[in-house]
Amino acid sequence: MDASAYLVKQGWRGSGHSLDQTNRGISRPLLISKKVDVLGVGLNKHAAVSDQWWLRAYDQGLQALGTGKTSALAEAQKHGVNRGGLYARFVRGEGVAGTLGDLSSESKTQSAVVSPTFEGKIAAMADQADFISLAAPAATAPVTGEKRKRDATEDHPPGVKTKKTKKGKIIVVKKNLKQTDPVARQAKLDARAARKVKMRAAKSESKEARSVKLHARLRAEKEKKATAKVKQNVATEKQARQREEKALVAKLLAEDPVKLVKYEERAAEKGMTLLDYHNRRQEKFAEKNGLPLPSITKPKPAAPVADPAGFVVDTVGADLSAPAPAPPTDDIPRDADGHVPMDPTLWEGKVVKDLPRPIRAARTRWMAVRRAERKLASGKVGRNEGKPRGVVKTERQERSVLELLRKCRAMKNSGSTENTVRMENGPLMPTVRITSKDGAFNKEEMKLARRVVRRMGRSEKKAKKLEKKKGPKHAVQAEKAKAKEAVAAAGGGVNSAPVKSKAKHDKKA
Repeated sequence: MDASAYLVKQGWRGSGHSLDQTNRGISRPLLISKKVDVLGVGLNKHAAVSDQWWLRAYDQGLQALGTGKTSALAEAQKHGVNRGGLYARFVRGEGVAGTLGDLSSESKTQSAVVSPTFEGKIAAMADQADFISLAAPAATAPVTGEKRKRDATEDHPPGVKTKKTKKGKIIVVKKNLKQTDPVARQAKLDARAARKVKMRAAKSESKEARSVKLHARLRAEKEKKATAKVKQNVATEKQARQREEKALVAKLLAEDPVKLVKYEERAAEKGMTLLDYHNRRQEKFAEKNGLPLPSITKPKPAAPVADPAGFVVDTVGADLSAPAPAPPTDDIPRDADGHVPMDPTLWEGKVVKDLPRPIRAARTRWMAVRRAERKLASGKVGRNEGKPRGVVKTERQERSVLELLRKCRAMKNSGSTENTVRMENGPLMPTVRITSKDGAFNKEEMKLARRVVRRMGRSEKKAKKLEKKKGPKHAVQAEKAKAKEAVAAAGGGVNSAPVKSKAKHDKKA
């Protein structure tokens, strides 16, 4: 299309002149980019320019040519200046015929013939309904701007379901008429209400169970923390007393060692510790001379326990008005002091695990007394009687060390090349390097022997735990592995000949 020729025909004076007759418009065309950037859905870059309103109006008018649509200028002329003053001042020129030909304005009526697929759908729906009626097609129905009100005659009986489709309206009557029966409907509602009540009851019960479980867990955690705190306090006090006793021993040893020995003997006679005996002496000395008590012997005030309720609970005083504890209500015989007598008839012929705890405690005491009586009668009083466990363990290790060194020296003097030696109590131990021929053993020999004894002791302890956990078969395997480990730890034995590697021997061959 030649736009210049068309504009000249409409009254334009040509290039260099504005479109209006008063020369108030622009005389030169604007330089407009031909590229249209799509900034978004429905956005145009040129639409944001405010001084091109006339160009957009012109483009809209050109696009509407031959389509039968109304342009913005026509709308402005139709509705007046009040709604579009600028567009209304444009003068509509002559119409230009299009090049594509006129489109027929007659709309083709849709056929009311039912397609085969639609007939198939109707046939499928006929199996689920008592009758099916096909209404007029929706395309032939008149279209109005307002919603049509339903007539009173169009009310369908209960149980009828209507479904609208593109082809028409299908009315389906269900075979199952339980919903229309008032008795069946009421029974259904009652069953639904009963299910709701049951679900609510189950939910409340589960909620109560969870609450009880939560409270029990919190209570157990609280008791566990309290017990741990008490144990920690006891351990702290014990450590403090040990430190005080060590400091006292160091002080007395520096002042007068004879006094230290004398204090220890007197404390042992009275069944007291050295620290308690020394503190008691200081208290008596202060009371006799009218002096204040030393800081080490002053009673420590008990710390008040804060109750969550906001008041202080007295945990030191004793309530004298409180009734005496009630005696136990079980059928177990007891003494005047409330203890179970050590009578064998209470547990003879019964399973120990099924006995009550008080009877089992009495049985344990009775067995300890009998054991002590047998030792006294036979004259075999244990040499470890009354000794601490750590002292007993150290003495046993030292005896094993000396025995191992003596046997290793005897094997070296006899020229034996064995890697292990059998101890008196049964276990096998690897040999130790011996450099001295007679007399006392040197420090290096004692160090090696102690190391071997400690390692074998740990291995025996692991084997016992394994036997207790998995059985004697695994213990035998552990014993074999222990012997191999001991030999490897000792370097294959000092007195034995070196063992050649099989791989190296094969390589040389």
